[in-house]
Amino acid sequence: MSFKEYPLLRTIWSSPLLPGFRFRNQVSTDNLLTTESPPLLKALAYADDIMVLLSDPEELPALLDIVNTYERASNARLNRDKTLAVSLSGNIQPQWTQMLHSCNMHQWHDKSNDTAAIYLGFPLTSSKAQMKNFLDDLLHSIQQQADYLSQRNLSVLGRGVVANSLILSRIWHSLRVLAPTNAFLSKIRSVVIQFLSQRTFPAVSFKSCQRPRKEGGLAVLDPTTQHAALQLRWLLL
Repeated sequence: MSFKEYPLLRTIWSSPLLPGFRFRNQVSTDNLLTTESPPLLKALAYADDIMVLLSDPEELPALLDIVNTYERASNARLNRDKTLAVSLSGNIQPQWTQMLHSCNMHQWHDKSNDTAAIYLGFPLTSSKAQMKNFLDDLLHSIQQQADYLSQRNLSVLGRGVVANSLILSRIWHSLRVLAPTNAFLSKIRSVVIQFLSQRTFPAVSFKSCQRPRKEGGLAVLDPTTQHAALQLRWLLL
């Protein structure tokens, strides 16, 4: 979070006109489902990206009053053309869209959209189609990267380093909070093994490529294992 935005966020957090949002949080312990009360959430911020959670369309004018005061005090400006409102339920909300249009905000996202809304690299999805399209785009991205890097005259060891640092590294950020299918992870593995096996005869198995370098392998990360490790770390934080 930028220090210049702290006064704005502090005003949002302390405003009684913005009650915030409370997500339901269910935690399973020893096969018993217990419900904990999560903290009230009003806003999230990273650098100059701010997400504010509103539960009623009538809260939008109150939020914009706070923003207008901040703009006058700081000479900053809210870019309404880039402001995106996301329906957390995924449902179409005519009251919300009308209120947004009256405030000169025209970007709205719900389950009728083909693609996911993206916040800090993470997809905000409300339909299976949005998640599928996001994962397809992610797969296409690493395939393009692998095809581009295949043009380099790299050694086998060099391809192992590049596979971890420049190809697989593109997926860890978002996959740590997602639950992709085994089929998707297999496709990722296929892209990597094709990159590693180029101009190599006989073809080397992915399992051999995973082995440590001191054992003759390339120490390439397995997408399935790494995904599980990242999710475990995320849950334990």
